[in-house]
Amino acid sequence: MKICLISTSFPRHKSDEAGIFIARLAEALSAQNINGTLLAPYSKGAEVQEIFSNFQIKRVKYGIFSRGKLAYGSGIMPNLRANPLLLLQVPSLLLCLAWQALRSTKHSDLIHAHWLASALPGLFASMITNKPLIVTIRGEDLKLLDIPLVGNLLKVLLKKCSHITTISEDFERRLRHHFPNKQIHLIPNGVSRISSDADTLSKIQAKHGVSGLSYSIFAGRVIPLKRLEILIELLAKLENSSLYLIICGSLDDKTYVSQLKQNIENLGLSHRVIFLGPLRPEDFAILLSGAKLYWSASEYEGRPNSVLEALAQSVPVVLSNIPGHTTLVKDGSNGVIFDPYQLENAAQQVNQLLADATLHQNMGQKASESVSNLSWEGCASSYAELYRQTLNLSEYRNPSI
Repeated sequence: MKICLISTSFPRHKSDEAGIFIARLAEALSAQNINGTLLAPYSKGAEVQEIFSNFQIKRVKYGIFSRGKLAYGSGIMPNLRANPLLLLQVPSLLLCLAWQALRSTKHSDLIHAHWLASALPGLFASMITNKPLIVTIRGEDLKLLDIPLVGNLLKVLLKKCSHITTISEDFERRLRHHFPNKQIHLIPNGVSRISSDADTLSKIQAKHGVSGLSYSIFAGRVIPLKRLEILIELLAKLENSSLYLIICGSLDDKTYVSQLKQNIENLGLSHRVIFLGPLRPEDFAILLSGAKLYWSASEYEGRPNSVLEALAQSVPVVLSNIPGHTTLVKDGSNGVIFDPYQLENAAQQVNQLLADATLHQNMGQKASESVSNLSWEGCASSYAELYRQTLNLSEYRNPSI
C-alpha cells in the first residue's frame, strides 16, 4: 500500500518533540510494508525534503510576505490565540498543503490526515482524485468542533471522509455525540520502550549535567497550558528538599519561561529546577528511566505520550485531574491524580509516595502493567487493517503474520 500522510506537525530535527508520535507511526507503518509521502509545514532550519523510513517527507513552505510561523512552537491554535494576525497565514498554509496533497495523492492509494487542519487539504485532494480519506482527530480538534459556527462547517466536511479515528476513549465518546451516524474508530497511540543499563543511564545523566541527582521529570512544550508554575509551587511544598525538577521541552514562549524563572527565584528553587530544552527521544527515555516520578499539572491533554512513556518505564506519575490524565491513571493504583487548587493535599500524596519505597515500587509496577498492551506495532497494525478495509483489499496480508 502507498499512502499520503498529512500532518501539521512533524519532527524538524532529531531533538524535536513536535509531532514525534507521527514519526513513530510512520516508522511502524514502514515495518508493515506501507510506504508513501508525508506532508507537513516547513519550519526554518528543517530539510524541505528527506527520506524517513519508507516515507518521503515533504515540508511545505506557505508564508506569503514572511516566513510561515503558524505551525510549531506552541501549536496552531495557541499560536493563533497569542497572535491573531497569524490568521492571515491560514489560507496559504491550507492552500499549499492542498496543492501538495493533490500532487502526492495521484500516486497514493489513500489519504490519512492527522488533525482537522490537515483534513481540509486532504478532503480537497480526495474529492479531486476520488481517493478515500481517513481523518484522525487529536487534542485541540475537539475544541474546534465545540465552536458553533466553525464546528458546524467542519462537521459537514468530516461527514464526507471515509473514516474518522481518534486516540482516546474520552475523544471517542465526544465524537460519537458530534457524529451519531458515523462509525468512530478508536486506535490509541503506541508506547515507545527503550531499555537501558546502569552505565548507559549514567552516561546520559552526565551528558545532560544531572549526574548523582534525585530528580523528577516533566516533558512537553513550556507554554501556559502546561501550568508549570503549579509544579514549581508543589516542588517547594515537598518535605524532600533534595528532589530536582527537570523540564524537557521547547522554550519558544520566552515570556512564559521568564515568568517561570522569576517564580523559581522567588521560591528559592533556582538550584533545584533545570531547563534542559528539547532532547533526543532516546535521551529523554533513558533519563526518564532514572526519575523518581513524572508529573504534569497541564490544564488540557489529549492522550499524552510522555505520560504513556513514563508508565511504560515503571515510573510513578503525578498528574492533574483532567480527562486526558484520568483516562490513563487510576488514583492510588498506577499513579496519583491531584487537584491543582489543593496543593497541600497534593504535597502530602507526593511526600508519601517518595517516602514509602514499597508504595513507590508497587505503583511503578502497576504503571507498567497498565500500558503493557500498547505498542506502535499494534497501532500501525490497526491502521493497516483499516486501510485494507477502506480499499477493500481482500488480498492484503499483514507482513508480520
